[in-house]
Amino acid sequence: MHQYFHRPLTTNTSPSTSPPSEPDLTSFHPLSFDRTAPDYTSLLSDELLLNVFSKLPISQHVSNSLVWKRCLYLHGRLLQSLKVTDWSFVTSGRVFIRFPNLTDLDLVRSCIGMSRCSSTILTNTIMSVHVDTGFTLDGLLEETALLPLNEIDGGLATVAEKYPNLQRLVAIGASEQGLLRIAEECSTLQELELHCGGDLALKALSGIKNLRVVKLIGFIDVLYNSTVKFRLL
Repeated sequence: MHQYFHRPLTTNTSPSTSPPSEPDLTSFHPLSFDRTAPDYTSLLSDELLLNVFSKLPISQHVSNSLVWKRCLYLHGRLLQSLKVTDWSFVTSGRVFIRFPNLTDLDLVRSCIGMSRCSSTILTNTIMSVHVDTGFTLDGLLEETALLPLNEIDGGLATVAEKYPNLQRLVAIGASEQGLLRIAEECSTLQELELHCGGDLALKALSGIKNLRVVKLIGFIDVLYNSTVKFRLL
């Protein structure tokens, strides 16, 4: 004898507030942070945190600097090498506040005033620039593509004042006056790379006592615009 059991069908007459495949967010409450709670990281000295951060891989420095403002400040103190692409970063003084301990500074790209409206970018081993009518066919920058000479020399004077422990400098379009300030203030400078200048600017190099390597690129009166490298013993 067979027995059959029938389960009555139930229907839900009220519509569902959300599809079964989607989470129900009606009970979601955002996390709240107590801003009055003590910040225990303030008990740690900058020297201790710098020692911890210095043990981390360099590839993690940027991501770690985004954790909180103090990390950003400490990351700037760890960085020693920088390529500046915006001249206003120098003239406003932000670079000196953000990175107070630089020993290697490259200013070339920031001194080229080409428009970024062009979609064509020329790249080589030194830098990348947007190509427009200020770029000649023979591959040399027009004089008008560079910042005014007084602005470049003024920036170098500020760099010399803020970074007396500079060991390497890459500059473009500098005159004797700007390089004299570097020679007076940066006694630890060992390597200097100069782009697009004249031989009169080289007179200032004799005042840099610890200079070991000099690279001249695109100079007007030195070996027909060739690249020259001197190693001083």
